[in-house]
Amino acid sequence: MLWKSVPYWENGELVVYDVRLVRHRQIININHSKAGFLLIAISLFGLGLFLFPLFRAELAYRLWHPHQAAFQNLSTNKIQLAANTIANHNSYLSPSDTGGVAPANQDFGLVIPKVGINSKILADVDPNNKAAFETDLKMGVAQARGTALPGQKGFIYLFGHSSDYLWNDNPLATLLYPLNYLNKGDDIYLVYQKRVYLYRVTDKQIVSPNDFQFLTSSENSNALYIQTCWPPNTDWQRLIITAKPPEA
Repeated sequence: MLWKSVPYWENGELVVYDVRLVRHRQIININHSKAGFLLIAISLFGLGLFLFPLFRAELAYRLWHPHQAAFQNLSTNKIQLAANTIANHNSYLSPSDTGGVAPANQDFGLVIPKVGINSKILADVDPNNKAAFETDLKMGVAQARGTALPGQKGFIYLFGHSSDYLWNDNPLATLLYPLNYLNKGDDIYLVYQKRVYLYRVTDKQIVSPNDFQFLTSSENSNALYIQTCWPPNTDWQRLIITAKPPEA
C-alpha cells in the first residue's frame, strides 16, 4: 500500500503520518471558520435590523433638536387653528409664518414643543385589543377607551409606540420615542375640537406593564398620562409621563 506520508523525528522516534488526514482536518477547520464567520454576520445583520429604528429615531430627533429654541415662547394662543395651517400628522414641529404651530389635527391632536411631537390622536381605542390598536397606532397616538377627553372630568390616558421592528412597516413606529427627554415643567398641548388645552409635566416614571398604582392617586384625578413601551423595541416596562393643567 502506498502511503503519502512525511516522516520526521520526534523525541528520538520516527513519526510517520498520512498527509491526507492532515489535509482533511485542514479543510474541516476552514469550513468551521467559514460557518463561524457566517453566524457572526447573520447575528450582526439581525442586530442591525433590531437597532435601526432606534438609530433612525435618535438621529431624527438630534437633527430636529437645534430648532427647539423657536418654540420656547410658545403659548396656547400660538397653536394655530386656522384651516390653512393644519400639518401632516407625525411631522416634527415647525413654526408657521406667525411664529405659532400648526397642529396635526384640530379635532384631536397632541403637540409637545420640547421634543417636537405633533400627532393626531385617535379617540376611544381599546387598549386590550392589540389587533385593533396596532392598526390605530399606524395613524397616530391612541386615547384609551374609558378615560376622559379634554374638558371632561377625570384623567386622560394616551399611548403609542416608542419603536417597532423594521419589518412591521409602521411609519409612526418611533412617534413617542422622544418622551424620555421630557422633564418636570415641560409643556404639553392637547387640541380638542379646535380648542387648546395646556398641561405641564409633573412626573416621569418607568413602571412594570401591570403597575397602575399611579392612577389611583387622587392628586392626579385630572391628569394627562402618556404611555409608551420602554426600553425602545421591548415591552419589558412602560415609560409614563404625567402632566396636569397649570392651575391644578
